[in-house]
Amino acid sequence: MEAFFAPNNRQGKFTIYADGKQYHSQTINGEDSFMYPIDDLSYGRHSIEVRYNDVTVKKTVEVTYILELQTYDNVLIATLPSDATKALEVYVDGTRHTYTPDGIVLTPGVHNITARYPGDSGHPEKSVNITADIPEVPSVIAPKSISMYYKYSKTATFKVIAVSQLKITLKSSSKTVKSANGAVKYKIPTLTPGKYTISLWDGNLCWAKTTLTVKHLVTLKTVKVKKSAKKLVLTATLKNAKALKGKTVTFKFSGKTYKAKTNSKGIAKVTVKKSVLKKLKAGNKIT
Repeated sequence: MEAFFAPNNRQGKFTIYADGKQYHSQTINGEDSFMYPIDDLSYGRHSIEVRYNDVTVKKTVEVTYILELQTYDNVLIATLPSDATKALEVYVDGTRHTYTPDGIVLTPGVHNITARYPGDSGHPEKSVNITADIPEVPSVIAPKSISMYYKYSKTATFKVIAVSQLKITLKSSSKTVKSANGAVKYKIPTLTPGKYTISLWDGNLCWAKTTLTVKHLVTLKTVKVKKSAKKLVLTATLKNAKALKGKTVTFKFSGKTYKAKTNSKGIAKVTVKKSVLKKLKAGNKIT
């Protein structure tokens, strides 16, 4: 422990005693304050006395060691002296748990926790109590939505907490995937365009769901045209995660077939002549 001393008039002599033993004596001349270590006190209560000129100040102090309980997320961690030799006893809501350096995983809810160190040759018995409120923490963290393109697969990553494996359900099939480094990686198979639901199961509990959208590779621009128009330009864009260059796109319109290759931006264009437009009927579709 350390003794802190701040004299009023900054002149005179002071002496520090602990349990009647003199620890320090000094004449001061203008100093503001002093702090002196008293290193050889045993654990327990001690009487500290400071004499300064004709003033005596007495105080009882208790020397103890650090025994702390703290929670990090849902894990209980205890702090003990490094030279403690006995096992720490931990009781959570009255139930005894074996404490390890990795801590104790707590379930969601409010817990009354007691830690007791039974004492050893260098440390007396000591107990501490805390109340811990552990929030509900999902064991699986999934994105709300995932998108991919038709004819291409994709690997999705799901974060997990204290989970060794997940059962993943997509459409009518399920697959169990083991976790590694706090995550589960799942290769999504190729699917036809549309929306799907991926369900993530930890044991018998469905912890998360995410929406999967499978997009078309081809996006066709909708156009309106009159029969009197001189021409019609049909435009399609071909891409997955990036534009697809040099791919042949086939357009079918009003009984005729047109072909064009995509440019560096994945865009293909064809021109429909006026002679074809004259024969148009309302609602003609492009495929």
